[in-house]
Amino acid sequence: MDAHPFKIQIPNEQLEDLQRRLSATRWPIPLSEAGWNDGAELPFIKRLADYWRDRFDWRVQEARLNRLPQYLTRLNNLDVHFVHQPGNGPAPLPLIITHGWPGSFIEMEHVIPLLADPAAHGGDPADAFHVVVPSLPGYGFSQAPTEPGFHSGRIAELWVQLMRGLGYDRFASKEATSARAFPPGWHGSIPKACLASTSITFPGAIGHPWVQVCHLSPLRSRPFWKRPRPGRQRRAPMPICRARSLRRLLML
Repeated sequence: MDAHPFKIQIPNEQLEDLQRRLSATRWPIPLSEAGWNDGAELPFIKRLADYWRDRFDWRVQEARLNRLPQYLTRLNNLDVHFVHQPGNGPAPLPLIITHGWPGSFIEMEHVIPLLADPAAHGGDPADAFHVVVPSLPGYGFSQAPTEPGFHSGRIAELWVQLMRGLGYDRFASKEATSARAFPPGWHGSIPKACLASTSITFPGAIGHPWVQVCHLSPLRSRPFWKRPRPGRQRRAPMPICRARSLRRLLML
């Protein structure tokens, strides 16, 4: 697989066009007693637009995101963008993480270093992962499909190609609950590739208060919901960043 490094470089013309369109916004006439029950309050939206036009610095965010090791490759006639962070440990387990829709690879920004280098965050280096975070086709910097029927099964096949192209014949996967990149039954068509798959969303997404908990104690347990059978739910402890639990599940 031919993958080449990728850096985010939004042209100045696009940023200037965004500034012009924000400045030219035609605001609606608000209801006399409008509140959040009728949608977002107009004063709030105006403050948000002012922030994007006058205070938000895209180049700062761009530089921050470019610290992630990003790549582009060609798979099934599509340009696919992905982050590939090699793990730092004695035997890192390959792990592919799929964002949901709508969503972005940026959701995993704070999780990637925790999984790839747990020792740097107070964890055990034996729990390290080789982390791969692709952008779904049509999202972020991945090319959009030009034909219908690009369902989750086809995305799963695409991800297997990606992981094998990176030299990972066997790997674990994590999908956002809305993504379901590896649907039930796909394993029969692609045997022995995915060791385990979970669709439980990582705590520690952008802005989530558990980000600090992850940084302080990557393997600390918190309860989560799981469904043992239809119609009933119960709580069970699982580590926030799930690294040790996943490796123990796989006996690795």
